[in-house]
Amino acid sequence: YGARRLPLVENYRSTAHIIAAANQLIAQNQDRLKQDAPIRIDENRRLQPHGGRYAVLDATTNGRAHILEVGSIEDQAEAVQFTLQRLFDSGANFAWDHCAVLSPRRAWLAPVRTLLERAGIPVRYRVDAAHAYSLYRLREVQSFLSAVESHSGETIEAAVLRALLADLQIRRPREQAVAFVLQSLAAFTDEHGEHPQQKHLVREFFGELLMEQRRERTIGQGVMLGTVHGSKGEEHDHVVLLDGDWHARDGGTLEELRRLYYVGMTRARQTLTLLQCRNGGAPWIPRLRGDCIHRSLREKPVNRADVPSLRYELLSQADIWLAFAGRAANHERIAAAIDGLCTGDALRLDPSGNRLFLVDAAGVRVGALATQAAQRWQAELRNVQSVRVAAILTRKSQDEDPEYREAVRRDAWQVVVPEITHASEL
Repeated sequence: YGARRLPLVENYRSTAHIIAAANQLIAQNQDRLKQDAPIRIDENRRLQPHGGRYAVLDATTNGRAHILEVGSIEDQAEAVQFTLQRLFDSGANFAWDHCAVLSPRRAWLAPVRTLLERAGIPVRYRVDAAHAYSLYRLREVQSFLSAVESHSGETIEAAVLRALLADLQIRRPREQAVAFVLQSLAAFTDEHGEHPQQKHLVREFFGELLMEQRRERTIGQGVMLGTVHGSKGEEHDHVVLLDGDWHARDGGTLEELRRLYYVGMTRARQTLTLLQCRNGGAPWIPRLRGDCIHRSLREKPVNRADVPSLRYELLSQADIWLAFAGRAANHERIAAAIDGLCTGDALRLDPSGNRLFLVDAAGVRVGALATQAAQRWQAELRNVQSVRVAAILTRKSQDEDPEYREAVRRDAWQVVVPEITHASEL
């Protein structure tokens, strides 16, 4: 073929209806690379229903891309809940963690999270680099690796590793972080097989794998809440794409925004819902039409209260007094209290002097904020709605700066990482 390049046009992810809707969108761009070669469904699925399995499962849309008109940006959260609940009710083998709500801005995701959690729908979200923590330091990961090291002999078999994981699952039945051990162990056995392996290889493998995942860290289990930018390379069975801020600014162009919107649309495998605000919505949505599109209007229920303006902040390690549980005189009591905590458990902030402590349901101080963070949050205590355990990390005395190590009373201890829900803009 010489220097000629053949375009890669087969889509192995989305249904024919979703592909057709995405092609309509990107055809509005004049600078697209594949003007004469629109994306098409792969050959093996060409004869399947254009709406995929939801052509039958969803009597409302029959698997077509759904444009759902709402009154305003503020009404989108309720429309998201309505859409996901409708899909849950209609689809066999439906799972919340196969869904994603994507937004041009992170700010629009907070009210969505608030409403979904109040409805009992679990969510997960991506952590930015400034607030990310090492998955390798998770209490459950370190507990498992300690059990591996304590096992007799220099080698260990896959069956024994699975038995150690089972023990951990029994000891931590409520802990979501055990899933990282499960996933890491599955990856290890896939690569190394069932034969005995050197024990140090297990720790090295976990370290390398989990350090890589820190760059794409998510918290929680359930519906993925993320930005369209952050969704590149992902796939989800069900995607809801929020409206708002799809307008060119600061030298940007509508063509660039349409390309980004196209990325969001093509993350969907089975169903795609595009929310459209009645006033000020994305200008290209009204031009989408045809057999691949289903349109409907979602009026805000008369008895539905406005979604409270809540914000969620995961504290960074710079916000936490990391040595608290290792330096406190009652460190043994603190260690026992933290051992009883799991991800998602409720805490409260307890001010004392210039300090702000994390207190569990029994009244035990299980952590403290760093000085600067304590000053910041003490001024906002009246706006704090809730505090919950986001993660529990293991810290060792050698992690401390040399000049502070003498004050440490333990070789290793646990650090509680909290997430604060508040009703203010800090």
